[in-house]
Amino acid sequence: MSTPIIDIYTLHEHSYLSPVRCQNFSEAAAVCLSQHHSANLVPLTVIGDLEGEFLLHYEQASQEIADSRTDLVEAAEDGGVCLALLVVEYLTGEKVVRQAVRQTGVDYFLGKKEQQQIFYQSRLEVSGILQGTKNLIRQRMKEK
Repeated sequence: MSTPIIDIYTLHEHSYLSPVRCQNFSEAAAVCLSQHHSANLVPLTVIGDLEGEFLLHYEQASQEIADSRTDLVEAAEDGGVCLALLVVEYLTGEKVVRQAVRQTGVDYFLGKKEQQQIFYQSRLEVSGILQGTKNLIRQRMKEK
């Protein structure tokens, strides 16, 4: 079985969020990926309760996009949202339905569109970091 290729600019097809919001997350992911990779296909390994191997496809961030995303901490947070929403939808079939209110202990609600008004199947908390060790990533997961 071949490794699935995920195009970061297709987030709007994998989410019920607005296309503009999805484009913002996709651009942030492109900026972060462009910081560390020159190839347009980057391997991504997901480990934990759900596991998978993917290739992320992206175009190098243009100078205009890079200049709009010079705060790399914010870019990592938004880019992390992009990757999380794409991978979660691929692994579970659930799409983000709505953003959660701040300080509820969750960032997004996942489910099916018809459930949007009443019930959500899952909740998602996202933490994006630009670069880190396995220990740093484990520490962030414990915090979340």
